[in-house]
Amino acid sequence: MVKLTKDQIVERLTADGFAFARLEVVEESECSVEDAFWNYRDLGHYNVVHAARDGSRIHYNPVSGDDLSYILVKRPLGLPWPIAATTYALDDRTLTTFSTIFCFVLIGETRFQETGRGCRVVSVYEIGSPKILRWALPIIRRLLERDHHSLMREDLPMRERRGKLRSWGFGFRSDGALSGEATLDLSASHVEPPIGGGENAACVALDEVLPRDGEALVGRDDHLGLRLVRRGRHLLVYPRLCPHEGASLDPAPCRGRTIHCPWHGRAFAPLAEFALDSPEERQAETSWSRITLRGRTLEIRAKRPVDA
Repeated sequence: MVKLTKDQIVERLTADGFAFARLEVVEESECSVEDAFWNYRDLGHYNVVHAARDGSRIHYNPVSGDDLSYILVKRPLGLPWPIAATTYALDDRTLTTFSTIFCFVLIGETRFQETGRGCRVVSVYEIGSPKILRWALPIIRRLLERDHHSLMREDLPMRERRGKLRSWGFGFRSDGALSGEATLDLSASHVEPPIGGGENAACVALDEVLPRDGEALVGRDDHLGLRLVRRGRHLLVYPRLCPHEGASLDPAPCRGRTIHCPWHGRAFAPLAEFALDSPEERQAETSWSRITLRGRTLEIRAKRPVDA
């Protein structure tokens, strides 16, 4: 399949009578190239992370392996304005996007570069219109620049979170192999926890950390961390890490019996539920740990790799 570069698309549209204005935006952060590239490819987070900003919403569909097509519905003045768009990878360091709205077209190319301290992302946009409407291009350019910076303020914490997990020894199955279809499968688990740690354990005295109804966090927000929710005689146990792409579940409120990932909206029911007035020892297992309640003491022990 032949994939046109940004310049090739602009050249063809110029021959058809379009005029263009250019916008270049450079952002630098301490995240890895892999996490920045993932963030741009991961359309699934848009409707959760960015939706509250202006009510925009993406309706997307995979085209083929590395290609995505979608309709972005913006709501200026409260009215729905559909924007048809396609994005595809030219290689593992370059993304090309083109979109249209009315008689305007936006062609974008984003390059990801490693630096000594992290990653530099260079996005070049060509905003086109029939020549009779070229007067509107500076206005659209300013709106696009403002929108880009707003998106980055909400996206950078996602990259930083994955960087923290990497510093703890985590990996991601999606590195270098994130297809368009894979970005939409919210049930997939792309997080790879550190190998080992089978003898790690934590003991929690419930009467100290959770003497009455409420919530308490145990450990750190990784694959072994837990959120404890006490409701009367019942103890609900939830994860603190979303195995899909590594989001921390700590900011997500517990509504009813469910928490939702703040990145993609994946729902989590309790990993375990214990009756606190039962004298018997009770156990539950997760993908990565064994949880035991003895009286009022909760023990969390990591599984050995051979047991997981």
